[in-house]
Amino acid sequence: TAFSSVFLGKTDYFDAGFNDGVSWTESATKLSLTGIQIPSPVDMKQPQLNAPIPLSPGHTLGQSFTATAYRFSRVGGQFPSWGSSTASMKLTLYAGTPATGLTEIGSSELNPVKDNGWAYVDVPPQPAGVYYLEASDASGTPGWWGFSGTTTVDVGGASYAERQALTGRTMTIDVV
Repeated sequence: TAFSSVFLGKTDYFDAGFNDGVSWTESATKLSLTGIQIPSPVDMKQPQLNAPIPLSPGHTLGQSFTATAYRFSRVGGQFPSWGSSTASMKLTLYAGTPATGLTEIGSSELNPVKDNGWAYVDVPPQPAGVYYLEASDASGTPGWWGFSGTTTVDVGGASYAERQALTGRTMTIDVV
């Protein structure tokens, strides 16, 4: 017998992308699960910043993260434009990471980028799992605020430039 999902109360906690290592045993009166992670109902926000990273035309910046909130529907970051009222870019949410493969979920055109403002991609409700938010298609002087060093919020992922993982930096991100 194989399970494709396990329903516990109000939410479906088994998702192959989030809980791919779950095993189970059964007896006549009991089903036991091991290796299961219970998603949190709490949103995730990493607002620390100390280093704005410019996004040049033809290049990308990104941040992977592990969403533990059940059924999030909005992901974004904080973006500088260095005072420009004409800077623009595209923000895209993917399932997966550049290393494991990407499946586009949704995108948003930020035009104009509001200097140092938060901007988001709204998507249909998504399960807990690993995701990648990418900024691309720059025009003018957009960027993404990041933090060089260790943040107080562990987003469970890496920052990227040109879809290559970087070390020592975490981009601002808000998952709601």
